[in-house]
Amino acid sequence: MKGEHERELTFLHRRSYLGVVGMAAMGTTTVEAESGSDYKTVTVPVDQRKLIYVDDGETLENVLFDVTATDAGVSIIATGTDWTIRNVAVRGQVEIGDECVLCVADTGSGNSHIENVWIGDGARYEEKGGTGLWIAPEHDGHLEIERVNIQEMSDNGFYCSAPGTDGGGTVTLRNCYAANCWVSHYRIAEGIIENCVASVTDSRQYRKGRGVWAWEPGSVEVKGCHFHMNGHHYSFVAGANDSPSHITVADTQWDDGFHGGWSERHGSRIKFEDGNGNDPQNVIPEGCPASIVDVLPGEVGDISIRNQVSTGETVVVERAAHKPDDFVVVIHDESGDAIGHSDPIEGGETCENLTVALDPPLAESQTATAMLHYIDDENDFGESIRVNDEPIQNAASVTICTEDEPSVCGYTNEDNVVDTSGLRTAIDDWRNGDIDSSLLRNVIDYWRSRDPIEK
Repeated sequence: MKGEHERELTFLHRRSYLGVVGMAAMGTTTVEAESGSDYKTVTVPVDQRKLIYVDDGETLENVLFDVTATDAGVSIIATGTDWTIRNVAVRGQVEIGDECVLCVADTGSGNSHIENVWIGDGARYEEKGGTGLWIAPEHDGHLEIERVNIQEMSDNGFYCSAPGTDGGGTVTLRNCYAANCWVSHYRIAEGIIENCVASVTDSRQYRKGRGVWAWEPGSVEVKGCHFHMNGHHYSFVAGANDSPSHITVADTQWDDGFHGGWSERHGSRIKFEDGNGNDPQNVIPEGCPASIVDVLPGEVGDISIRNQVSTGETVVVERAAHKPDDFVVVIHDESGDAIGHSDPIEGGETCENLTVALDPPLAESQTATAMLHYIDDENDFGESIRVNDEPIQNAASVTICTEDEPSVCGYTNEDNVVDTSGLRTAIDDWRNGDIDSSLLRNVIDYWRSRDPIEK
């Protein structure tokens, strides 16, 4: 993890640097919607990162950034004052190294706004990986952040602490959601966190960070929030870098399963006021988007399926949604044949962790494609749904396990080898009581041997 003062090259000085390393840039003003559409889709090519600049008084709105191509990413860089980012979504895991998706600051001592944003597919899983939202040290105004969903970042979800030792700007976060982010979910120097949620459901090392981490100077006011940490990390930590900060907590449900759930460091203070409890819920706050269909106007489709291990009888679709029509999720094998579909799903609803039965089952490991289809008159699936003449689909590698090693397969990489990441996950699962010591020993043996597991 980089310390505050190690980020000498902030985004305010990166334009020439990024040009040198060959990354692609776009213009600074509002991205216009496509003809016949209510929003603009920006598709990022393989091995590129789009750079979007927002300056004084400008608005970036109604844009979908598609980064599903290999090693594709996007960074939205907002500076100046009185700018707005709204109704923006990122589809696919972002490849941005240790950079940020939202790289922002109000540098004119004014007020800027970020609202209704989806970055829920996260960044590629790695140590010192992507940051969801980064506020630069030069921030000297006030930033209102409302209804923003950030997940699976391994260098902080909402990284708002840097101005505390430089610009002195403030921030208010309302109705935001953060999940499975390493280091911290809400990292802040001075401001308010209201009606927000942090949740840790992933036991991997770089997915389980603090709920709130308060940096100097404080104070940080937390009210009406839920910190659903599942015992993986503190709900609250005050103080960092040998300097104190202060947190007040009211009307908030928080998890106390990790060393009591809170920590005061370097002379910091956490004050618990009225209305608190220890029954946090993993819920998305009202108005915060649950998928891209909650962000963008008009017809929108969304589907996500990730690499997985299966017996071949089922696959799990991470997320599916479409508006305005009802739909089904259809699974296609590598030859393009439909081999399974879901029950009908209501238009506008976001369905998560959907298990789809396959008939016939997959007999060997291959790529499977999940696709949105309309429902026909017989309540079966009809034609594929197309938005802006493109099908709504996502592909993933499905690894078929043999019966003799079905559990160890869950800890292998794409080469069917138990690597260090898989070993760490197995150890976490053992500590959490999810697997027994016999299975853990088997995982350790495969990790030591580096032999691929036969499929």
